[in-house]
Amino acid sequence: MSLKPVRTFIKNRLAETNTGFREHKDGFNRDDIPRSLLNKSYFIDVVGTNHSANENGYVEDKVSAKIELFYKGFRTVQTSIDNAMDEAHQFRLRACNPSKATGAIRSVVVDSIDVDPLSETNDNSIIVTINLSVTAVFAVI
Repeated sequence: MSLKPVRTFIKNRLAETNTGFREHKDGFNRDDIPRSLLNKSYFIDVVGTNHSANENGYVEDKVSAKIELFYKGFRTVQTSIDNAMDEAHQFRLRACNPSKATGAIRSVVVDSIDVDPLSETNDNSIIVTINLSVTAVFAVI
């Protein structure tokens, strides 16, 4: 089983939301994001899977994923927070649209959207965390 369809689905919905997003691909360490990527970058973490069904040669899994969107606050942090939450909401509407669920992806539910400062010492940079559940179907081997 490859979780590539889940990552691809998320990347495509982010690109539809804002073509300026850039992916941070550094495994588990979000602290290594260079300043050049700090504004409008994202990190996708496929947290885990739960097997939910096995029928007629197909396996259905519930995949938990977390997306972190990074923004600079610039001068008006509140405006940046509002804009970041607007983009997260636009992503949610696109990801949950049943017509976008094609191929291995059957459905998507956004479980939560949270906004936090990047760190206790840097409240001028923002992280929007989107937790979602993806139902995906894979053919058995």
